[in-house]
Amino acid sequence: HQFISRISGLFTDSLDAFNLAVRGISVFGKVTVDSAGYAHYPSGTDMKWLDDFSENEFGSYSVSRPKNMSDEDFADYVEKVNGQAKELEKEGWGKAGVESYLKYLDKHVATQGDPLKGVETAYERLHTVGSDVFTFVVDNAFPDTQQGAKDTLNMVHKVLGADVDGNNFLQLDNVMNGKYKFPTEKQDVEQYFKFTESYSKLIQAKYPNDKKLDDAIDHQMRYWLDKPIVDYINDKLPVGEGETKATAYLKWVEEMGLLAGNPDADLHNRILEGDSKFNLPKNEKITVGHIEIIFTHDGNETVSMWNHLDTDDTGLRYDSNPERYRDYYQNIANTDSANYSEPNFNDNGTFKNSGGPDHKRFDVDVPKKNEPDFRVKAKEEYSQTPKYKTDLKKVREGK
Repeated sequence: HQFISRISGLFTDSLDAFNLAVRGISVFGKVTVDSAGYAHYPSGTDMKWLDDFSENEFGSYSVSRPKNMSDEDFADYVEKVNGQAKELEKEGWGKAGVESYLKYLDKHVATQGDPLKGVETAYERLHTVGSDVFTFVVDNAFPDTQQGAKDTLNMVHKVLGADVDGNNFLQLDNVMNGKYKFPTEKQDVEQYFKFTESYSKLIQAKYPNDKKLDDAIDHQMRYWLDKPIVDYINDKLPVGEGETKATAYLKWVEEMGLLAGNPDADLHNRILEGDSKFNLPKNEKITVGHIEIIFTHDGNETVSMWNHLDTDDTGLRYDSNPERYRDYYQNIANTDSANYSEPNFNDNGTFKNSGGPDHKRFDVDVPKKNEPDFRVKAKEEYSQTPKYKTDLKKVREGK
């Protein structure tokens, strides 16, 4: 056990690497060197092991030993961590992501009461998007630079299985197939708000100065960022007697110590050309950090494309055919979407709006080529954006 505990951390793929190394050593032991210094292998020597070694990237992660852990337990701990690391590389985290995960284990698991159990819990929580583990790994994988932001976003997109389909809609295949899941329980959803902040800052770093956001995946992730919040409000948010979903949402976020704002809601009250002001739906917009949620005027329902999208026949992707959703174009045109720009605050610290200095280039001026086809068609049909601003005081009062 002492031997295993000291050498197992040298290789993620320890058995494969060890076997190849042993084969190499056996060959080198038979090599002869002539007087001129040239090495000669025995006739018929099988050198395939060298090709196998060259074709594989063997990990070399250092696994720290938890305090007061026995040799036997540490051998089990190293085996678990190495197995996790190997799987995480396959899932798209790469070496930087795995090393960041090991940092989390050193900081939050190795120092706790039962690291053998803790490492299993950490691995499970890493597979919940926006959990404390997930966000830590994302925040610590790459340097805090523009290139680091690009590398981090690419890593996250690969892990989630991001892919733009034939109708220009962003699918997250590894969320749909269950490898990764969005949070559904209150505590996890509350942690998720921190991840939306981290993701937004990565977008800001990737597109500095006046550079325009011009990538379909980067743009459409804003819809997915809002989805867990919308789903929680629809399915699990406690709504007390005399409350609406909107008032309950405000109560919940303020209990978390988050500030709510009520920016202009013009782009979420789109109407048909020729409609009068009396056809204005008066949807209410509530922004918390980078998350914006749209409610109907009475506060009892959310307005979101996620309320209408259905999966296709496989059940593993959303059906993004625009024709399927023609009856819901107004709600799809008025849907929520996260904001990447930093929120604005008044001098007294109150939330002013989400329209910071970069709001237009990050969140408003979206090239048509970056939008899903069903949103393009919905906005073309519901093209008028009459002025409307949410009165947060009235929303709190349920009016």
